[in-house]
Amino acid sequence: MSQPGPNKFQTTAPLPIPSAHPTVESFFPFKSRVESINDQRPENSRLKAVLVGPWVMAGVTDGKRNITADPRSIDTLLSMPSSADLVSLRPFTLERGMQNEGPILLTRHAANATLLAVPHPQSPSRAAAMDATFRLVPGADGACSDGSQGVEGGPLLTPGRCVSLEPMGHPGQRLRQQHDGSLTVVAGAGAGVSPSVFTVAACSEPGNLCLLGASAGDKAGASPSIHLLAPAAPQYPLGSRVLKGLDSQYLLVPIGQIIDEHYTTYFEFLDPPAAVSM
Repeated sequence: MSQPGPNKFQTTAPLPIPSAHPTVESFFPFKSRVESINDQRPENSRLKAVLVGPWVMAGVTDGKRNITADPRSIDTLLSMPSSADLVSLRPFTLERGMQNEGPILLTRHAANATLLAVPHPQSPSRAAAMDATFRLVPGADGACSDGSQGVEGGPLLTPGRCVSLEPMGHPGQRLRQQHDGSLTVVAGAGAGVSPSVFTVAACSEPGNLCLLGASAGDKAGASPSIHLLAPAAPQYPLGSRVLKGLDSQYLLVPIGQIIDEHYTTYFEFLDPPAAVSM
């Protein structure tokens, strides 16, 4: 190769660009832990905060904050909620055969701490949007409340599937439909009061789905119990977790993601029953 002369530069062909650049991907999962409250009073000795990596987690609640669980096993108590199968609901008034306006809003009844379903406001806050959003879960035992045997397998939003409804902000709880068509929130299966298991069905409007409950068959020609709508809250807040104990579950949200929800940053961890030795 000849050397360049004065005031001249050696030119070379550009290096070829690889068709596929090698990349290195790393995943560093956040470590979960609990921290006791900085309070020496005996009545607060069980209060602990839950942290996931750098996040202090706020538990969405209407006042309750106790959980029966071993805080030393916090990694096994936490899971990530799925935003799949979220819906909002518009009830049908069975007596008149007319639809109520708006999806259902979940509110707490002050007298007996029961969650009731009532019409949703026109301009909801995020807390109200979460209260008006529910997650479809497979019905217990595969049978619907009307006695029919549901379709097995496939997406939950399939006509013939038997499903229950879990409030978005209250994991582990379920909706129960009373004989008058009203809806209340009860603890999950096995807590003494069985939740309703609805049948997914096609509505009269093409492409729309409804839920049929046991009470819908009480009157001849009754309209479908519940009309399914797009979820008021389309997904769980970023970084959400579900904290599951023996007696209760909580939706945890990084405190920086809290907007207007009622929450607690400390949980009262109660000791699980001692294992019975054989």
